[in-house]
Parts: sequence; structure tokens; C-alpha cells
Amino acid sequence: MKLRLTTQTGIGISNRMMATEFAFVVLLLISFWIDIPLLVLATFALGCCLVLFSSMEKSMYYLAFFTSFSGTFVYDGKHMFFVMVALFIIRYLFTQRLNRKTVLFYLLIIVYSLLFLDINDDLNFSRLIGPILLFAIPIVADASGRIDCKQFIHHYIFGFVLTTIIGFFVSDIPALLELFSYDLWWTEGGKELTRFFGLAFDCNFYALSNYLVLAYLLFTSEKITKGRLALVLFLIFGGLQTLSKSYLLMLVFLAAIYILKQRKDAKRLLITFATAGIATGLFIAISGAMGYNVVELTLSRFNSGSFADNTTGRFDIWGVYFDYFYHAGVKKLLFGTGFNAVATSAAHNTFIEMFFLYGIVGSGIWIGYFIHCWELFSSNTKNYTEKSPFVMISLCFGIFFLSAYTYESLWIGIAIAFMTLPYVQRKRKRWLSI
Repeated sequence: MKLRLTTQTGIGISNRMMATEFAFVVLLLISFWIDIPLLVLATFALGCCLVLFSSMEKSMYYLAFFTSFSGTFVYDGKHMFFVMVALFIIRYLFTQRLNRKTVLFYLLIIVYSLLFLDINDDLNFSRLIGPILLFAIPIVADASGRIDCKQFIHHYIFGFVLTTIIGFFVSDIPALLELFSYDLWWTEGGKELTRFFGLAFDCNFYALSNYLVLAYLLFTSEKITKGRLALVLFLIFGGLQTLSKSYLLMLVFLAAIYILKQRKDAKRLLITFATAGIATGLFIAISGAMGYNVVELTLSRFNSGSFADNTTGRFDIWGVYFDYFYHAGVKKLLFGTGFNAVATSAAHNTFIEMFFLYGIVGSGIWIGYFIHCWELFSSNTKNYTEKSPFVMISLCFGIFFLSAYTYESLWIGIAIAFMTLPYVQRKRKRWLSI
């Protein structure tokens, strides 16, 4: 008889798997605390064994959980999480019958990438991460009719919540802190303030994952439980400390949609916003007592005058890229600069980044690939009821302002967005159901 821990959040994970995952995290933290890189490597190898030798269903759940910790799987300066994903893909290819169209897309993307790589640049190690991680999406889609999609998502959320908790104490573990890129701010009183990043590469990537989880928690269930609401408030607590303008905008958007969704249930809406108001007030009071006001600091970032400044210079950067495309010539416009090319400046837009690397033709192949992934999810998750378009909307908003191509949690964000995307079937064609 399998025991399953089900809390009021609606997150149900078997006790054995939860204990295994928690023990893994404890071992990982001990490895960094005593600062022994070989022990970190051994812990990562243990995670790979769980993914390789568990049942296929549990393997996917473990992979979803480990994704939140991908930024910690570093040895000798090299990120290793893509190795775990590659082993997972290879195992699936050898043990399961994969959709032929998926295999065709794999071959097409690999051949195209090798054919049009930048021969004047080195094969940058980090550029391999993006395609490998994205190759995991159709495998999850292919298996989504045979696994518990809700558990898959909840294992990821469990991992993300743990990384958020650890993120509040990461400065106490120097060997762990040095793996991440973080921004330091100074308050008016001269107090040093670190923008919160959980265990993501930086604060903006954490914000992206944070509001994807928020969108799932708020909109994929007809009723939000007290426990789930508490989880939402906790994640907002962490998200606000990123001091991210895009996070604040997304939070306002999600709140507005939630009001519209719950407008007929005045009592539930009142309880939700009363709780949120009290929690926000306490949060502001606590941060104020510590010498800063997070909400005020974030809002002050919108007070710079120009639209370019309010987008942190992104419009100027995009202008540089568009100017490059205009003068690049037909070959680079059609086929890109090569998947291994390294831009002198981050695009701060995943769509522009993909276009820069793959050109019109390559971007078209990737679009076809993602449409194929969505079709697989659509046909295999007809009995999965937790659906909402707002997870996908949140994802598209986030990657529009971030260069997330090599972000190690992007693949699962896309998978969850497709998994929860509603559809209706009409005359053998699928259309978005908004």
C-alpha cells in the first residue's frame, strides 16, 4: 500500500519519494557546507542514478524535482544538470517507443545546428545546454498520458519551494553562494541589500519560475484552498524581494485576472485579498524594520523618466539587434549566426535570441517543434483537468524580457505551460480555449 502525503495545498507526493528528495537536498547542502566538490559530484551522481534506475514514471518525477536545483549541480565551473537530462533522454529512447515525428525533429535540429554553426567561434560548452534540455519536452509529452501530470508538476513545485526556503539562507553557505549571479543594492540608509534569487542563476530567472508556479496555483483549480493560498503568499514574499519590475507587473496582471475569475464569489474574493493585504502589510512592516521597503524600492525603479529606462535599457538593446539583422546579410538572416555563437550583449528577449542564433529557417524549425510538443500534450492529457492558459501567458511574458534559452528550468516551464494549456477539438483541428 502506497502512502501519500497530501496537504491542504493539494500537493500530493508519496511519502517515500518525498523523503528521498528531502534526504537528497540535505546531502547536497552538507556537501556545500563542508565545501567538498567531490561530494557535490557524488550527490549529483546519486541523483542521476535515481533518474536512470527508477521506474519511468518516478524517473520523470525525480527529474522535475531536481530541475529546481539545477543551478547547484556545478563541478569545476561546469554546469552538469544537462548530463542528467541527456541520460534521461537516452534511457527513454532505448526503453520506450518514441513518436517518429519527435525523432525527425531531433535529427532536423541537430543537423541544422551542425550545418550552420559558427566555425569562427569555439563550441561554447554552455550552448549545448539549451537544445539538450528542450529535447526533454516531447518525451514528457509522449509519456503524459501514462504518468500523473499533477504529481509531475507538484514534484517540481516541491523542489521550487525548497529552493526558495534555502535561498533565504544561501549567504550563510559561501561555496553555494559563489555559484550564482546576484545584484547588490544599497538602501537610502546605506544598508546592503541582495536581490533575492532563490537558487536560480539570478533574480530575474527566479522571478520567471515564481510567477509560473503562481499562475498554476491560482488558475488551474476551481477553488483555492487555505493551504494553497498560504503557499501563494509565501512565493509572493520571495518574489517581491527580487525587486523585479517585470515580477511586479506580472503580479498585478495575475491579481486582476484572479479578481475577474472570482468576481461571482464575493466572500472568497474578500477573504483572499484580506489575507493578502494583511500579509503584504506585515511584509512591508518587517522589511521597514530591517531598514528598507521592498515594494517602495521596486516602485522607485519605474520613476526614471524614459520608457527605455523603465525597461532597463531593453528597448535600446533590441534596437541594436534589429540594426544587426538589417545589416547582417541574407545568409545570417535566413540561417542565423550559429547555435554556438556568443553575442557581445544579452538580447534580454528569448525570441530575439533564438532568431539571432538560428535565423528565419531555424526559428521556423523550432516553432514547428514546439507545435508538435503541444499536439502531443493535447492528445495525451485529455483526462487531465488542471487547465489554464495563464501559465502559458506568464511564460511568454517572462521570456519576452529575458534571454532564457540556456536557463535550466525553462524546459519544465514550457512543459507545464503546454500540459496546462486548454484546448477544444473541432473537426480534427485544435484551437486554444480561452
